[in-house]
Amino acid sequence: MPRQPRLFLPGAISHVYCRVGRGEFVFDDEFEAIEFTALAVGRYGLRVCDVAALLRKHPNSVKTWLNSGLQLERDDPGCRDLT
Repeated sequence: MPRQPRLFLPGAISHVYCRVGRGEFVFDDEFEAIEFTALAVGRYGLRVCDVAALLRKHPNSVKTWLNSGLQLERDDPGCRDLT
């Protein structure tokens, strides 16, 4: 008996896992990585090393994205609140 097709939603967490599993970069552009990192660390309290493990990236890359997000938030008053 065939299995039911999986439900794939753009932007869903399962989509991130699928891309990581195939060895692809999770985000389409740099701002998406910055936004995700700022939300994960700032709002949800995840540690940088946990986000790096989830994305299979070096923690220094995640720190760079986090710093960019915080700087963007500080310098651009029109920027949405990432944290």
